[in-house]
Amino acid sequence: MDLGRQDSGLPIEITSEKLRLDREANTALFEVNVIARQGSMTLKADRLLVEYTTNEEGGYTEVRRLTADGNVVLIQAKPDQPGAKPDIAEGDHAVYELATETIVMTGNVLVAQNDTVVTGDRLTYRLDTGQGLMEGNVNTLLVPKQSQ
Repeated sequence: MDLGRQDSGLPIEITSEKLRLDREANTALFEVNVIARQGSMTLKADRLLVEYTTNEEGGYTEVRRLTADGNVVLIQAKPDQPGAKPDIAEGDHAVYELATETIVMTGNVLVAQNDTVVTGDRLTYRLDTGQGLMEGNVNTLLVPKQSQ
């Protein structure tokens, strides 16, 4: 399963209806209509917890992890393929570890690539390679191209 590559070093833009900061815990909780964009990848969810590290002065240094909950949708556009459908993954929960460039999605996972649909319990997606691994109760629907 190839979901396309993504540069995890690109800036992340997050929009939402609500934001709660906790400087002691080094977290930011975005709630309601959350949309996070990084390059050609978009993540939508009901809630997104951003965990970050700080320097000795207490200033933000880098994002470590993003945890999305509720109606999680990951959209990977294909800017190098004009007119191509984006790859889409849906699930109940997702964790994006920036250090390992990995997203793990769980709970009623569905991946749609063109006309192919794969469902399962757990999707592990490597941003650096674009490779995905679906595990647990995997079901695949392959639709061959029609001869013209």
